[in-house]
Amino acid sequence: TALATEYQRLADAAVVVDPTLRKPIDSARNAAQGAVAEIEKRLVAHLKKQNEILLQQLDKARRNLFPLGRPQERVLNLTTYAARYGPAFLDALLAACTPHAPTLESLSDSA
Repeated sequence: TALATEYQRLADAAVVVDPTLRKPIDSARNAAQGAVAEIEKRLVAHLKKQNEILLQQLDKARRNLFPLGRPQERVLNLTTYAARYGPAFLDALLAACTPHAPTLESLSDSA
């Protein structure tokens, strides 16, 4: 690696000045390589976790769009959402749809 190459160059130059510097430089090289390996390990773990979260989100979106492996409009209907979110859901749905279909009427108004 580039790190090992640079430490080797440093060691070669240092040994000319003082041969006893070889071991401390080798120790420093090993410590630096260990630190780099630890950082790499953490980065890989973080990327794997991010990837797993993304895959879970995609799977959840797929399950919501295709419950039971079929298009949601074939499996779920308005009563599913009305039961889950209550009558206010129907009013909110009507309000959201009215600009696009002004002839829609609320079922609660006709009762």
